[in-house]
Amino acid sequence: MGLAVSTIDAQSVASVLADIAEIASETLELQDVFDRVAAAIRELIPFDNMGVVRIVDGERAVLHASTVPCKGPECAEPIPLTSWSPRMRPRPGPNPIIRDAQIEFDPTFHFDSKALAGGVRSAMWEPFRSTATLRGGVWLAAYQPNAFTQEHQEVLRPIAALLGSAVEHWRIWDVERRRRDRLDRMEILLETFAQSLDVREVFQQLSDGMQAILPHTLMCLTELDLRSDTIVITASAGDADIEPPTGPTKLTKAEMLRRVDFEIINDIQTEIVPDTERQRLIVSSGLRSWVRVPVWLSGEVRGGLSFFHREASRYGLDDAEIAIRLADRIGLMLSHKRLA
Repeated sequence: MGLAVSTIDAQSVASVLADIAEIASETLELQDVFDRVAAAIRELIPFDNMGVVRIVDGERAVLHASTVPCKGPECAEPIPLTSWSPRMRPRPGPNPIIRDAQIEFDPTFHFDSKALAGGVRSAMWEPFRSTATLRGGVWLAAYQPNAFTQEHQEVLRPIAALLGSAVEHWRIWDVERRRRDRLDRMEILLETFAQSLDVREVFQQLSDGMQAILPHTLMCLTELDLRSDTIVITASAGDADIEPPTGPTKLTKAEMLRRVDFEIINDIQTEIVPDTERQRLIVSSGLRSWVRVPVWLSGEVRGGLSFFHREASRYGLDDAEIAIRLADRIGLMLSHKRLA
């Protein structure tokens, strides 16, 4: 195992790791078996409470599992890492053992104050992996000062790595679950417009319904004229700093070539140079995030569907997938209208 242990032998560590792996494999929801995981770890390290923290976007943390009963938003919603003092804050590298929280914690920080009020005197933190990227980690707490040793810290390292693997499996499952849920909700929404032939008549309702699935400040549909290399906004819902143009907008050759692909812009105001008619209009909107996908009709790209947001970095590949699915359905509606 490569552990520098003296009073805790390698065989005991291996046995506990095997127990944790078996328990964690029973379910993707670590909280459901967390008391049993904690009981196994107590065979090696004495502590009163423990928890697993999952890091979101590098700046916020979510309590993934805990032996402490927890209710309220801070138990389920991401919390800024700045809610912990620098001494206590989750970090990607090692954090020296907290030997006396009454001396080392700063009660002006929310979670330091909460830990002190709960009687914590000693604490240990170990990240899932000792890398530059913080994905999460494990904390242990005790009601007595000087409860943990360096030996305990070394034993906690492979335990944290193992629990990190369990959390990563959950993360992969959760991404797929959320993806399927969004697609299913969109299909239910689109069923209500199945009989509509003119997408412009229901575009505002469609935008309203999509807010819970793909939040946006502005949603717009454009029609592409391949003969004149122009686009026209045929439907829009939402607001921007300017009114949507009513006439055609000329596209450059490069912009025409990009119509077959989807685009994700994290920050319009810093990424787009207003050196074409189209890009000047987009920058003038005052919006920040943008995802655009093509609308196909009879095997050709005949328009685009765009979602804009006033906040930067709101859209990713999963959002583009949702937009593409919606654009395909809109293309189908447009085809039916032509045939009607």
